[in-house]
Amino acid sequence: MSIPGGSSNPYQQPPYGAAPAAYGYAQGPAGFGPMVPPQPGPPPRGGGMPGWLYGVGGVLVTSAAWGGVLFATGAIGSDDAADLAGYRFEADLCGTADMAAFEADYQPYEDDEPTSQAAQTEVLDLSKCEFTLEPAGAGSDSYYSAYMMYELSWHKGTDPAPEFAARAEAYEQYNEADGYYDYRTEPLADLGEEAFIIFGEDALSGDLTWARVIVRDGWFEYSLTWNAYLGDDPDGLAEEDRVRDMLRDATEETLAALRDGTGEGGGPDGGVDGGVDGGQDGNDDGGTEEPDDDGGSRGGPGEPEAV
Repeated sequence: MSIPGGSSNPYQQPPYGAAPAAYGYAQGPAGFGPMVPPQPGPPPRGGGMPGWLYGVGGVLVTSAAWGGVLFATGAIGSDDAADLAGYRFEADLCGTADMAAFEADYQPYEDDEPTSQAAQTEVLDLSKCEFTLEPAGAGSDSYYSAYMMYELSWHKGTDPAPEFAARAEAYEQYNEADGYYDYRTEPLADLGEEAFIIFGEDALSGDLTWARVIVRDGWFEYSLTWNAYLGDDPDGLAEEDRVRDMLRDATEETLAALRDGTGEGGGPDGGVDGGVDGGQDGNDDGGTEEPDDDGGSRGGPGEPEAV
């Protein structure tokens, strides 16, 4: 892990909502509005129940009905435990995420350092590492760069599987509106249970300037984003196969490090700026079952072959 990076991108990002929100930091699922209990009935004539008891009864009936819906849909009372597939939580992700995959093509961006951020809640843990690189051999007057970001999510309250592929494929629908990027989504084989790579080409020049690998393994989600400004790209750093291989290599090494415990920032004193005051071994809040060895994406008829 000899390449550091930077905390912000001085150049372009997927603009003005052209891409979905940062992967792994999605908004909570849509749901029904709050249940409003019926208004209390009119006061009884004579010796009936007081009016306020009608109101209490209405609330109890409503609560019972809503509780039945929750049990029927599995929102409560479910036996499903979070399957984190053996990936431990890592607060200092920049101390664990692979940097070696970038060394052949890039070097540290001058005066920038990797920045880790992390957060933990009862239902979701998040960790992120951002850094900036520049082409290998670039001089001090070069303004070419590649902004990199790892983002990880450990879901403990909701299984992300039903929505994972849909979110990956949704990028291509952004092509229906004029924007800065033209997106293309492809499945990737042998990474977790499902994996995709999304390419973003500049809508005007056709140059590849953005790419993201996303992986789901159980209730754990991973993404690695490359966002580059390389001008005429004299070294071919933005060639599609080259970008795919680089991101895949970095992904394989990072996922392996999270499972075999070689990371540097997950100990009890491993707090990071802007994050939690320490890490954990990541297996306390979920299952550790191993995924199927054959992994890969779940493609249906007519879908492109995974690469």
